[in-house]
Amino acid sequence: MQESFRSDPELAKYNLSITDLTVVNLKGNQYEGLANVSYDGENHPLSVKIAYDGESFVWNVDAISFNFLAEVVLQQQYQELDEQIDAVSKQIEDGMRSYRERNE
Repeated sequence: MQESFRSDPELAKYNLSITDLTVVNLKGNQYEGLANVSYDGENHPLSVKIAYDGESFVWNVDAISFNFLAEVVLQQQYQELDEQIDAVSKQIEDGMRSYRERNE
């Protein structure tokens, strides 16, 4: 899982780190687990489904488990939007000041 987090272009930028993984056998080759993933100093639980055939395994995490990253993206977008609004406001203020100075 950790290697996938590092190599996936969508996830690598977040520098996710697995801090703990607990796995239990459901039946046969089916397992379920709980991974604690650290992001920006906080742990977030991820529910993991795992299949193991004795030689290799595949795992799956539902996309909804990564909702904490959606909040991060939204916060970044809000911050960028605020910066753009501030820049436009400054341009408007500068333009108004310039207009008043020319017309006094």
